[in-house]
Amino acid sequence: MKSKWFWIFMLLLAVCLMVIGFITQDIRMWIVALAIGLLIHYQAHDILFGKYEKRLQVKREAYEKMRRKKQQKENSDPSL
Repeated sequence: MKSKWFWIFMLLLAVCLMVIGFITQDIRMWIVALAIGLLIHYQAHDILFGKYEKRLQVKREAYEKMRRKKQQKENSDPSL
């Protein structure tokens, strides 16, 4: 169960079930979609969203570094 395409298909299935369940007002479809979503979250989150989270972490670190540098510059500025 490590195939990325399998988990993408499962994600699309969950979305379809959620939409169909909303239209037909069938609570069982919502529950099945929720179960599939939880299964995806716990089993395939790294496979599907790993690269995105790594890129986001790099951007967060760069932003924090820039923010700390700016704050240090403001704190050491004698004109204030």
